Amino acid sequence: MGVRGSHFVLFLASVLMVRSAAAAAAEVAAGPEGEKKLIATLQLINAIPKNESQSIRVNCNNGNTNPGLKNINSGEVYEWRVEEKTTYVCLALWDRWFKSFEAFQPRKDGCHDQVFWLLKTDGLFHSWDNSTWVKEHIWETD
Repeated sequence: MGVRGSHFVLFLASVLMVRSAAAAAAEVAAGPEGEKKLIATLQLINAIPKNESQSIRVNCNNGNTNPGLKNINSGEVYEWRVEEKTTYVCLALWDRWFKSFEAFQPRKDGCHDQVFWLLKTDGLFHSWDNSTWVKEHIWETD
């Protein structure tokens, strides 16, 4: 494994450690019953032109649930319902670029019915209405 590969493995390991700590905190916040209700819809939208990429691979989890790597083709949407008081972290992989980000933060997004992320060539954009976008992240590379 080269230097680039070992940096990426270390990056993924640190993301998983942060997720484990967040999961423990979420379990405490849920109370003794551990019951959480679904409060919002989270959407990741691949807005990278088809001629620039076949797909974006994403892995989103809340520390307790990890559905695995999903491929989102250009123009497609990856959507699911999020639980209250639960942070969701996504790792997006696009060709040689990647970005780990909190796709749903209860304090920031919890009062909204929908949370949108637009994944574009120049970064990751956040919205609550699917029309007003704020650039929150840029892609990283080794």
